This record gives sequence, C-alpha cells and structure tokens, in this order.
Amino acid sequence: MTEPPPSFAPANPRPRPTLPTPPSPPADRQVEPGPGVDEGRAGTASPLSPGSPISPTSAPEPTDGIAESDARPATTPPRIRPARLNRRTPPVELPGPPARPAPTVSTGLADRLAERSAALRARRMRLVGIGAGALLVLGFLGWVVGFSPWLALEESEIAITGGSAQASTEEIAAFVTPAVGTPIARLDTAGMVAGIESIIGVKEATITRSWPHGLEVDVVARKPEAAVEHEGAYVVVDADGVELNHLEEAPEGLPVVEVPIGDLTGPTVEAALTVMASLADDVEVAAVSATGPESIRLELADGARVEWGSAEESDLKAAVLETLLQVEASVYNVAEPLSPTTS
Repeated sequence: MTEPPPSFAPANPRPRPTLPTPPSPPADRQVEPGPGVDEGRAGTASPLSPGSPISPTSAPEPTDGIAESDARPATTPPRIRPARLNRRTPPVELPGPPARPAPTVSTGLADRLAERSAALRARRMRLVGIGAGALLVLGFLGWVVGFSPWLALEESEIAITGGSAQASTEEIAAFVTPAVGTPIARLDTAGMVAGIESIIGVKEATITRSWPHGLEVDVVARKPEAAVEHEGAYVVVDADGVELNHLEEAPEGLPVVEVPIGDLTGPTVEAALTVMASLADDVEVAAVSATGPESIRLELADGARVEWGSAEESDLKAAVLETLLQVEASVYNVAEPLSPTTS
C-alpha cells in the first residue's frame, strides 16, 4: 500500500495576517504602488490602482506545499502622495515704455520719393497752420489796438505843458478833447498839432501818445520881445515879428521898436533884438527904430544916436561902441566896425 507523500505544512501554522483597509484616496490625490508591486503587471488592472478598495482577499496567498518562509512577502501598503498642484504665482509684468517701431528704410527710388513728398506735404501743412494761427493772433491784436475801447483816450489822462497868456491851456485842450473815447492808435495827432499851432501864441507843438489812455501835449509858446508903435498904439511882437497883442500904452519891460508893419516886420524886429542882445549892460537904450533889417538905429538915454546898420558882426560893433562912448558925441556910426566915426 502506497503511503501518502509527506506534507510540508508547518507544524504550527501562524494565523494569516489581515491587512487593514486603507482609506480611499481623495479625488485630487494619486496613489503610487509600493516597491512590492510587480512592475510587469503595471499594464494590467491592479488592486492598488486608484479607486480600488484594498481587502485581505486581494493579497496574494502562499502556494500550497511551500514553506511560509519561502512565501512572497506581504506587499507594503501604498503611500499616498498629494498631487502636485501648480500653485506658482505667475510673475507680474509691469507696463514698460511703448516699443518704438523700428524705422523703415526704403531702398527703392519710388518709395524714397513718396516718403519725401509726404514729408514735404506735412511740412507745408505745419507752416500753413502756423501762419493761420499767427494771422488770427495779429488780427485780434489789431482789433484790440485800433478798435477796442480798452486803449481809448481818456480826458483825465491828457497832460498839457508850455501854455502862456497868449496860448492858454483851455485853448490848447479844445483841439484835443474832441478825440476822447477814440483808441490811442487811431488819433490824428498831426491834425491836432496843426490846430494847436494855429493859435497865435503857440510857436511849436508836439503830441506824444501815453499808453494806454493818455496824451502828452508839449507847447512852445511865443515870447513877447518888443512893442512896435503903430498908429498911436503898440503892437507886441515876438522875435519872429508875429503880432501877439495890441495895447494902447507901451508895455513895461519891453523895448519899443519903430519898424514898419508889413512883410519886413518880422526880420526887422529880429535884427533889432539881436543888436540889443549884444550891447553891454551899462549901455542904456531908450528906443530902437529901423526901416528894414539893414538899417538899425539906436537912441541912447542921454539923447545920442547910434547908426548900427545890419545885425551882422553885432558883437564887434558893440565892442567898438563901448570904446567910442568914452568920447562925447551926438552921433556914433559903427555900421563899418573897422572904420567907425563920431560926430
């Protein structure tokens, strides 16, 4: 009778270990197999793949007839690693200066000519714009200066200097005040000057604009230089022989000159005044008479007469007369100062 083969089971079999069931991994985690998992079975379904529960029945059992020591060791529980999430914050890009487009350099003749024509047109447009703006500014300034009331003449800003008794300030102002309210730039200053110089007592007048609202009127008045006896009255004249006034009596402080009233009155009076200005202070003149500028005659306070002639070389004649007066005479003739005579 054949004996059954011996059994290789261990005498004291150990209880089979029961692996604890690991918790199911969360959805965002991945389960990687441990080192005990056969790599060759990676392509097949694995009991340790994500989503598969781990139970004792899924663990490999030792083959019958093989010692426990030779059995495959129990697989290591898989390690659950958290999935790598891309938590890196993207770098913040700061806005920089706008990139300048690279200059385009045309190499063709036609392109270069087109670019040049465009540049010339742009330049012309700029010049036209500048010119139009300048014209607008000039037009506005012209209106302000010539037509606006901002620069108009004001009566309180009119200044008159140089008036006299023969040309009062009121007479002068009568030719200026009608222009009050007119812009300074549009004033007819030439017409004003002509009107002021028409006054007998005014020799010369000048008008200057005083911006923004005034005028300065400067008058050179005629000065009485002598009194001319005419038909029982006396005519006050200046150095040019212009008649300034008529008096019934001879004015004090003015020499009385007997000259004809007419075209030669002015030159004759001027010559007589030149002669009197050249005399020495100790020579007292009672009267001056002349029939013309070439025949001046002086009457001294002691009754002597001086034949002066013309007003030429008056300084030399005055020096000769001062010497001749040391000799008593009734007539002193200095018309020819190099050959004077007495009688």
